[in-house]
Amino acid sequence: MPIRAFGEKIAWVLLRVVVAVLRHVPVRALRWAGACLGDILYCLTGSRRRIALRNLDTAYGDRLAPREKRRIARRCAGTFFESVLVLFGLYWREERTRDRWIDAGAIDTVRTLLDEGHGVIIVSGHLSNFPLAMCDLALRGIPLAVVVRAKGFGPTEKMSQIIREESGIETIARQATALRTGKWLQQGGVVWLTVDQNAPDGVLVDFFGKPATTFTLAVRMARATGAPILPLFVHTKEDATYVLEVEEPIRLPRGKPGPGELVNELRQLNVLLEKHILQSPDQWLWSHSRWKTADRMAQQQTAKS
Repeated sequence: MPIRAFGEKIAWVLLRVVVAVLRHVPVRALRWAGACLGDILYCLTGSRRRIALRNLDTAYGDRLAPREKRRIARRCAGTFFESVLVLFGLYWREERTRDRWIDAGAIDTVRTLLDEGHGVIIVSGHLSNFPLAMCDLALRGIPLAVVVRAKGFGPTEKMSQIIREESGIETIARQATALRTGKWLQQGGVVWLTVDQNAPDGVLVDFFGKPATTFTLAVRMARATGAPILPLFVHTKEDATYVLEVEEPIRLPRGKPGPGELVNELRQLNVLLEKHILQSPDQWLWSHSRWKTADRMAQQQTAKS
């Protein structure tokens, strides 16, 4: 057995043991442990720390002091691990226990839009514990599908897949995204899309004042199927509960968009993303290389000229 495969097998056994323990740990303790783990890894992972600080410079410029940027970068590392521990620990508990920690009032809006018969496209970002929110919606009876990209670490992806399957979430691989997404919407389902990551084949659209390659699936599917776009974002409140906040649904005309229309409609989504990120800056994934492809394209263009 290859060393990597053997290592992942051992890691899977250990992960199952850890998850079994997390089910019995109080949620506040899970969040505290996640914050501590984030602090440790923030200090040890220099490359991710530099990416987060560079992204904060892009978004805030001189409007935020370097000390505050470092605080946000450190805190967002803690938010990531808090979310993982709470997801693995809280998901398995009884519905009344989850209700104590998750305010899902937005579900009424989702159900109202589903009654129109065209499906719903939820547009969201890597804010707070969005995976737990997806599971909660599915467990409340929403026919939910999510487009995922396999993670590099096998055991973590395997556990995430188990949670999605047991929640009733349909997984759509990126290789067949457009076809399966269209069918799911036509069947009256909900598709959850996180649109705040680097899109290698996306369209350049301003994000925090700097062009970033942006996924186009939400706009293309809305125009193809007539499904409304529902911007939905998860925030962690001061009392440690999670709240799902929605914006007004976006209804786009049917038909293929022109280049200018596509950029304008994607920019509308980015503006809402910016709003919610700035509302809770320490809950967004600043350590992701959001402008990586756009920066490379700019460098190539400079080299040619």
